[in-house]
Amino acid sequence: MASRVIVLTKLKDGVDVAEYEAWVNSVDYPVARSQPPILRYEIYRAEQRLLADTAELTYDYVEIIDVSDVAAYLEAASTAEMQEMLGQWGERIGSFVAFSSELV
Repeated sequence: MASRVIVLTKLKDGVDVAEYEAWVNSVDYPVARSQPPILRYEIYRAEQRLLADTAELTYDYVEIIDVSDVAAYLEAASTAEMQEMLGQWGERIGSFVAFSSELV
């Protein structure tokens, strides 16, 4: 059954936004989108907090990953190609929350 994986990310202090976004387009998107379980993969920059008592954003980016199957997605994440890319991702990301979801 298709699922949506959502990843909320915060860049590490000192990571250049332009460099990170260039890396997303040149490395992250091509590698991730080539994985068979990934049907759609997009990253959105958080710009403005809404409907909250504070304007401070907790996360910098929201990753939306539509997958054919969560177990297959996790298996694909263990491949050498994905591990290399995730290692580079970890050099840039300070904190994150990831979860799978289903449409209600």
